[in-house]
Amino acid sequence: MLLPVCIVASTPLLLATFTAALGFPVADAPAAGAAPLVQRLINGGCDSVWEGNSGLTTMTCWLDLSDPSNEATVVRYSTLGGTAVPEIDYVPAEGTLTFEPGVTHVTATLAIVGDTHAEGIDSLTLRLGTSAGVAVQEMTSGYIVNDDPEPVGADLSNGFMYRGSLMSEGPDRHVDFFRAGLHHPASYEAVVDEVSGDLLPLMLEIPGALRPQHGEPVGVGAALSLRFDTSPYGVPAALPVAVYSGGCGLDCGLDDTYRLRFYETTLSGARINNAGTTRTVLIIQNPSDRAVTGRVHFWTEDGGYAAMRTFDLAPRASLALDTTEPMPDGSGAVTVTHDAPYGVLQGKAITFDTTTGFSSDSFLQPKLR
Repeated sequence: MLLPVCIVASTPLLLATFTAALGFPVADAPAAGAAPLVQRLINGGCDSVWEGNSGLTTMTCWLDLSDPSNEATVVRYSTLGGTAVPEIDYVPAEGTLTFEPGVTHVTATLAIVGDTHAEGIDSLTLRLGTSAGVAVQEMTSGYIVNDDPEPVGADLSNGFMYRGSLMSEGPDRHVDFFRAGLHHPASYEAVVDEVSGDLLPLMLEIPGALRPQHGEPVGVGAALSLRFDTSPYGVPAALPVAVYSGGCGLDCGLDDTYRLRFYETTLSGARINNAGTTRTVLIIQNPSDRAVTGRVHFWTEDGGYAAMRTFDLAPRASLALDTTEPMPDGSGAVTVTHDAPYGVLQGKAITFDTTTGFSSDSFLQPKLR
């Protein structure tokens, strides 16, 4: 979720100077003691959209107040291009949104222009203000995802590796697109490393499901990682992964390179047996220093989907899950999808006979790289 960036002037003179610089008409400062609008607008953003090849596509944006009011609250907005260019990538717009008494959520729509040009992923910024025209904050909005370039290299799959160039001409970003057909339910990690030249953002999106995300540092050196779980989203037709630089300008050269690696991180292999006097307990451990969320998927012996349980693991924490509740009888298997880096999460199923005390272990493991 994209949080607004707040800009607040501390004096009437600074406020007037700031609003004039942004192009808003100068208005009187809010009355002393009044709750500034900027303190009540705590959330906002826009749904990311594919740009399309022609015509207009609708991007929906929203604003949330931290608390309802007994009076109507009017917010003025206007588009302020981030990397998106007005009239080329989107139709400039301005207007007002009204929070009626007791309402804390409102929406607006923007028009995105479709084309067939290969380009990067563009962002929009909304400029917000009071109904009197006093600018109170700017808010990073959604992303316009380009759908025109052909994917480079082969389709992404477990163990895929690609070395590419970040060279670009002038201020434009160089973009490489990849597409992956995904299994469900499963979790994946895309890693970019061996980066030289420009700093490298890595962005990923599952349209309509996972909002665009930037890579997080992982391991040592310049490695950036994106981890995602397809479990909540069904089976996406394709996953676009975009690797792009910020533009190398006059410093463009052969040293602007990167490596992309792609792994399936789903854990599998653990067996469940709750038939007769046997019982199975599933142990999952998180030895890392970051929190991990995930889902345990239960499968019947013939491969049918039986049940699912979610979990949250704090750093260096573990959990023990009694499998007799989701799978009270018979035998089967489990898989675990999660948002941890490849090879970090560990686990095993311990099956024991309640009459003899005999036990056996089966371990959870990711696919080999």
